[in-house]
Amino acid sequence: MASYISIVTVERASNNPPSATPPNIPNIQEVTVPAGATFCLLLIGGYGTPANWLDAANFDLAGQAFTVVADTDGQTAQEQLWVCRLNNPRTGMFKGTWTWDGANNEGLTFHFLFASNVDLANPIRSSTTTQQNTTISGLSAEPLDLTVFFSSGFGTSPAHGSGTNRLNDYTFNSNVTEVSTGDDLESCTITNNGNGSNAGIVLRHQYPVPEGQSKISDGELAAIHGDDHFQAEMTGLENWFRSDWKIAA
Repeated sequence: MASYISIVTVERASNNPPSATPPNIPNIQEVTVPAGATFCLLLIGGYGTPANWLDAANFDLAGQAFTVVADTDGQTAQEQLWVCRLNNPRTGMFKGTWTWDGANNEGLTFHFLFASNVDLANPIRSSTTTQQNTTISGLSAEPLDLTVFFSSGFGTSPAHGSGTNRLNDYTFNSNVTEVSTGDDLESCTITNNGNGSNAGIVLRHQYPVPEGQSKISDGELAAIHGDDHFQAEMTGLENWFRSDWKIAA
């Protein structure tokens, strides 16, 4: 199944910009990738104005660019968050730039969640974002998937609902972020102080490939056989996986 390995948290370098003029501030930090990690989910929480002040597509780790999955920075009424992904991460320098408004005191926090057994051809099965106290719902998950929940709030620690495993609860200035996971969850009740943003991301697990066969992506199977046959093949493959590896249903 898609498996969590570890999480690394990085704060931005300083609390205030070096000048009153809104600059692009580089964030440069060495990030060590744990052994066995083949996938990285970057979760960013903070607050700034005006809207769309941080372009997460400009971030990279050891020269590898992240792909943005979701964000809530199109508004300024609530805390903001960004979710990005990276296949086969390498240990090295994490670099990024963003435009600061000079008045932010909520902190900017980066969580690098490292995982293994994620389908790198199509790693995100589904994702969604919400704001304030809410229930994240509408996610699509299959057995052996890993669901990640992320909240960025103000002042008080967010709380994630039953069935989740808290990985990190982190405070930087007035910004409080929480990261949790759950096995193939499709919903989660989030409690924060009403000024938060939340995200749910389902990581698609990687099926093992029988010896002598090449990896065929879900999309390729669907295109070849049609959706109904594709679903039947996936069910048969999952049954084979459980039998071969003695995993209970």
